[in-house]
Amino acid sequence: MPIGYQPAIICLKVVIHISRFNEIIKELSVLPKGTVVYKKIKGKEQPYLQWSEKGKTKSRYIKKEEREQILAMVEKRLELKAELDRLCSEIMPEEDSIMVRETFPSYKNFVNDQALISKKSRNNEFFVNRKLINSKAYYDKFTKISVKKEVYESIYREAGRLLEMVDGKNVERMCVINARTGEMIVNNYDREAVIGHTYFNKDEYRVLESCLDYGIVMHNHPFSRPPSGRDIATYAISDNIKSSLVLCHDGDVFEIVKAVYEVAEIYEELFDKYAKLFGKENARTLAILKMDELNENNKLYEVRRL
Repeated sequence: MPIGYQPAIICLKVVIHISRFNEIIKELSVLPKGTVVYKKIKGKEQPYLQWSEKGKTKSRYIKKEEREQILAMVEKRLELKAELDRLCSEIMPEEDSIMVRETFPSYKNFVNDQALISKKSRNNEFFVNRKLINSKAYYDKFTKISVKKEVYESIYREAGRLLEMVDGKNVERMCVINARTGEMIVNNYDREAVIGHTYFNKDEYRVLESCLDYGIVMHNHPFSRPPSGRDIATYAISDNIKSSLVLCHDGDVFEIVKAVYEVAEIYEELFDKYAKLFGKENARTLAILKMDELNENNKLYEVRRL
């Protein structure tokens, strides 16, 4: 097939499907946003409609007389979203599907309810890759976390909120999400951020320790680097953390899912050794390089790129 024919065929497919796109968007406009979750109230599971609005999670109780209708409408919304995904895959191959979503802003708004990261007028080296982070491909990364759907969707929304706060800044923020319920356990959003690292103070750490469920830690890396040796060491000594996520500004997401307790001691010894010889900044890089070398044979920890 001549090369020039391919764009013409793609445009023809878009024209053919655009009427159905418009029909679906019109149908979605009258359906409730969000998903149905169940909360235990006085020992009984009660249904709530939960959705995201301006980066915050909201919910409302579903009354008995409206449950059948609401559940049917939520199910219909999921079916329409799936149909939109199929239309996009038919119009273009997967590697070009982001172009289709950007061509139809309404698709992005209804599939993700809203853009995860807002548009900024200026850019610098610390701005996030909003084209990727506002795409379905970014959402799909969070489906790989070993938690139930309502939890990974909560983590996905909170990732957007965190990245919005640090967008364009050389600072790090951190939070912990309940791995069972998807609710926020603790964060350090209200304190002044520092350059180069992030941490919990005594009060924040006390809140984390008081939680009876496992948590999922999440923080950002402005320079879009994989987990540091300190990240892995901290995870290794945290008994109530299920996994630790690193959100890179370029759209990469890394998950620490395993680390033996001895990793913390290994990191501290390596860091102290290299810091005396080459300074603290270089020590961080050299320590993780050596740890990766040791990990190849000893399987001390596991980091996944989602």
